[in-house]
Amino acid sequence: MLGMIGLSPLLVGACGGGAEPGSGSSATQGEVRSDPLRLFGAFDGDAYVVVPCADSEDALPVVTGPLADELVLLHEELVPGTGPGEAIFVDLLGEAVQEGEDVSFDILEVYRAGWEDWGCTWSPLVQNPRFAASGTEPGWTVHVALDSTVVLSRIDGATNGEMARLEGTLASGWTAEGELGGAAFTLDLQPDACRNRMSGGYSHLTATFTLADSTWQGCGFAGEGAGIP
Repeated sequence: MLGMIGLSPLLVGACGGGAEPGSGSSATQGEVRSDPLRLFGAFDGDAYVVVPCADSEDALPVVTGPLADELVLLHEELVPGTGPGEAIFVDLLGEAVQEGEDVSFDILEVYRAGWEDWGCTWSPLVQNPRFAASGTEPGWTVHVALDSTVVLSRIDGATNGEMARLEGTLASGWTAEGELGGAAFTLDLQPDACRNRMSGGYSHLTATFTLADSTWQGCGFAGEGAGIP
């Protein structure tokens, strides 16, 4: 499920064993790590903490490192700078790290970061998309659901369709093909960092969407339904 994993199950997982092989993290003595998990929340770059979207969860300190530093730079760039304690919405892959009674979060990958683009109440967090992509000029958004239904939203309304074929992996990118409103479409997602042209929001995938004879560029991200954590 794309929603935030609660801290109590997270702690149960953290006490159960180390990280998956190849996760890039190594446990030190007295340290226990969970399996990689998705974390959605608000990141305060000044305090180095993520406040999970789930209201019942406590803030998690972020383990320092290159990806945390990258996130701090994104925070500095994206917040308006009009007040203290400003935060950006983040979608992260990482590990819960437990040392004694203290729990922190070690970032393995930044999927999304933005000031305006998303938030804890953004509807795809509830709808649990397999993929989502969007672009500007013209404005468009595509959601590919777990059941392979596809919705294209534009200023003139929404068009429904279905994905017929999907190929790829997180490392290589994905290509989805199908039909929308009687016209063939292709959604190509590549694992290259992407920035929204208007808001500056960060995504981990670049997106090229072709519908009939029209092709649009934008950014995208993979939901947990894509078969990755």
